[in-house]
Order: sequence, then structure tokens, then C-alpha cells
Amino acid sequence: MDALSEVTGIFALNLLKKLGENNSNNILFSPMSMSSALAMVFMGAKGNTAAQMSQALSFSKIGGEDGDIHQGFQSLLTEINRTGTLYLLRTANRLFGEKSYDFLSVSHTCFSLEKIKIVMGDGQ
Repeated sequence: MDALSEVTGIFALNLLKKLGENNSNNILFSPMSMSSALAMVFMGAKGNTAAQMSQALSFSKIGGEDGDIHQGFQSLLTEINRTGTLYLLRTANRLFGEKSYDFLSVSHTCFSLEKIKIVMGDGQ
């Protein structure tokens, strides 16, 4: 979990630097939300896409298997959302997908997802 926290911080700083280029306005974003959402996408990525995402999210610095990253997010989100702290922080992850598509079951346990299936297409 410590390694995942570190690479999430690296991703956040890299993103802030990129968003701040040629911009004198204030920037507000949630690195944890963005990292966890992109990690969900990364879970289904393969080949060159997975390699590029791993590099952009700094997951390549962790090493190990993809499952380690997702289990790390599960631990990190559990720790962030635990009860009995002096703060209240809730994360909400929701996955919207076409009704006939079957998502990886691990995505529901690692990211505490609520899955919503919708019908896409001709609007009926």
C-alpha cells in the first residue's frame, strides 16, 4: 500500500505540472479519484495500452502483477474510508456499462464498485 500511495502521489504531481502549463488559473482535481478510475480502466487494458497506462500512472515503478495494484487500491480505499477517524471521507465508484457486457468481477471487490448496467444503442 505504501508503494501505491507513493506512485499515486507521483501521478498527482505530474498531472498538476501538466495541467498548470501555460495556465495561471487555479486548478482543483482529486488525484485519488483519477488514479482509482484510471486503475479500473487499466484492469481491462492489454498490450501497448496497458504498458502506456502503467507508465503514465507510474504503476511500472511498483513492479509486481496487475492484481497487486488492484489489491493495493482495495487496501488504500479501505484505509481511507475506515470508520473511527477524525475526518469523514467517502469515495464513490460507479461503473456504467452496456447491459450485455460482463465486467471483470475483481473490479467490484477491489474498488467497492456499484455496477449499473444500461442499454446503449438506438434509444429504446
